Amino acid sequence: MSKLILPGKAYLILWGENKELESQLTKMGERIGFRYVKVESQQELQDSISKIKTLVAMIYCNDGSNVLPMFPALGDKFLEYKKETSVVSLLEHLDKLIIKGIPPRLTDLITDAIKGVTPKLLGAEFTNLSRSSDFSIHFTNLITCDSSAEAFSAKALCKVNFERLRHEYKSLSQRTDSQLIDLFGEFCNQLLGVINASLRPIGLSPLISLPIGAELSRSGSISQVDYMPMIRFIDLKQVFGVGVSVSVGSKCQARWNELVTKAASGELEFF
Repeated sequence: MSKLILPGKAYLILWGENKELESQLTKMGERIGFRYVKVESQQELQDSISKIKTLVAMIYCNDGSNVLPMFPALGDKFLEYKKETSVVSLLEHLDKLIIKGIPPRLTDLITDAIKGVTPKLLGAEFTNLSRSSDFSIHFTNLITCDSSAEAFSAKALCKVNFERLRHEYKSLSQRTDSQLIDLFGEFCNQLLGVINASLRPIGLSPLISLPIGAELSRSGSISQVDYMPMIRFIDLKQVFGVGVSVSVGSKCQARWNELVTKAASGELEFF
């Protein structure tokens, strides 16, 4: 049976059954901007690939069969999930594959900016960040801010569990929900401002939008519409997550080979 593939959208192809993996892919796709489609035959696979504009990856859930289907040459976009493979390790591999869509020097800049801005704006306690591809962690609030230039866009995104944040980080224990929304809104704004300061010398002058916040429990499912690979960090206590998503169009004229990867986060300003 032919699968419904929406034109212009990014897709991941999944062959096989794994409920935990499917749940994680749904959550990851909502944040990064891709959908997954399941196939069960060689014909469905070929039909789906021919219709997909942006193929994120193909995951084959190997049930132990010695006779594998014939797959097209997908290079590193082909991932095999075996019984002895953990879903966590597969998602980490998928995450590394996805961020290859971001220029490497920009990846380094974003990573440095997040690690530099976070403790300066939120407090010295916030130095325990690590990369994460686990999108199942429960958060209560979402704060985002956008930045755009010709053929380039970026989004800073924070997900926070306000109740647990106040409990785990004493420096923020007296902040109201409204004050925390303002704080993380300013954090997203400053993060993009620091990144933009490094982009201007290479030919980009992105403009930053006002930050917006939402309660996740009241907003239903909030999904990223367009495919934007994300570099994402979570704190050790899993009450705060920060990510920067990026889309670089084919007409973007930035001189990426000249980009300085050390973020100028020594002095924060209001952008």
